[in-house]
Amino acid sequence: MEDNTTDLILFVVAMAVIIPFAIWIMRDAKKLGMRKGGLPEVSFVDFGPGGWATCTILLFAVAVPLYFAVARPAYQRRAR
Repeated sequence: MEDNTTDLILFVVAMAVIIPFAIWIMRDAKKLGMRKGGLPEVSFVDFGPGGWATCTILLFAVAVPLYFAVARPAYQRRAR
């Protein structure tokens, strides 16, 4: 029984970190005007806000660094 409780606590803590990140990334992507097909030059990270939120929830360790290193700077450059 102890292992199940520990697993549940770990899961809840992980979701308490991941879900707010997903919501923030989705709102930031909307604010920057991201949309699917908006950046053909970086097509491997060319998602809309919902796609970024989904990727953040499913692949947190991959999606968050990609968002901050590739997608966000590309949209910020485009906005200038």
